[in-house]
Amino acid sequence: QPEVYITTAKLVSQGCSTGYQCVDVKWTAAAPGRIAISAFTASVDALHKDGTQTTDSRTVAGHYRQARLKAGLGNVEVSSVKVSLVTSFSLLDSKTAVREGTFFDL
Repeated sequence: QPEVYITTAKLVSQGCSTGYQCVDVKWTAAAPGRIAISAFTASVDALHKDGTQTTDSRTVAGHYRQARLKAGLGNVEVSSVKVSLVTSFSLLDSKTAVREGTFFDL
């Protein structure tokens, strides 16, 4: 199976939609040649000091290694952030089905 590691999860306000703060998530991924990574889904769950909560997720293609997720309004302080990353992949296999017996033309 692929080896995937989150390398950075950083709260940012620059480059985010006006009035919002975001979390930039970056990761590394490696997989053996017989495994094809098709997508990543990054998610963030931000808890704010005023008791509100913001969740966001984004799915990106398998060749990407970063995503920017909304962590809430820019005027509300974030007290904690939980980041998760789900990897979608396929195992490329060369199995062949063999049928033994007598075959007739109909």
